[in-house]
Amino acid sequence: QSMARRTLLLDSNQPYAYFHLSVERNSADVCKNFTAYLLPEFKDKLSPIFISVNYSLANSKDAVLHGQSVAVGQTRIILNCGQDNICIPDLRLKAVASTQPILIGDENPALLIIEAENQGEGAYETELYISPPAHTHYQGVVSNQENFTHLVCGQKKENGSVIVVCDLGNPMEAGHQLKAGLYFSMGGLEQVEDHITFQ
Repeated sequence: QSMARRTLLLDSNQPYAYFHLSVERNSADVCKNFTAYLLPEFKDKLSPIFISVNYSLANSKDAVLHGQSVAVGQTRIILNCGQDNICIPDLRLKAVASTQPILIGDENPALLIIEAENQGEGAYETELYISPPAHTHYQGVVSNQENFTHLVCGQKKENGSVIVVCDLGNPMEAGHQLKAGLYFSMGGLEQVEDHITFQ
């Protein structure tokens, strides 16, 4: 289990099961198998998946349970990152303002073009953070232009400022390249000297 549910048991589609197991005197190991599956969509593919079993005696009149009453194991998702299963990505990012010059009073949004490439192993939970300058508002992504990736982007507040967060892939696979465009409306240009800066 993890904080966000990633697996369920195949038989019940539940994250847990209750069962009774009978053990005869002087018997060999007694086993019970359960099959679990990964949910189709989840974000965390890096941290281990923990499996725990809590056990107790159903009839304790003639027996005593010694030691711990819980067993915990873990497994990991195979990430296709070599024998060590540790991914070392090499992300390259380029951003270019397509709208030049930006004119005071122009109601058309400015276009910021993003190019990203992963020259290393798979990059998991890969996100692009953009901090627009003051009086600049995110409008949306380019969705109708050939060779442009339609990114999923949203806004959130961080340290009192609004930032734009775009999902680049989970994973952004080795060798993957993408090109995307984001629209921003510009205001307060009268207060700008000669340029604006996106971070």
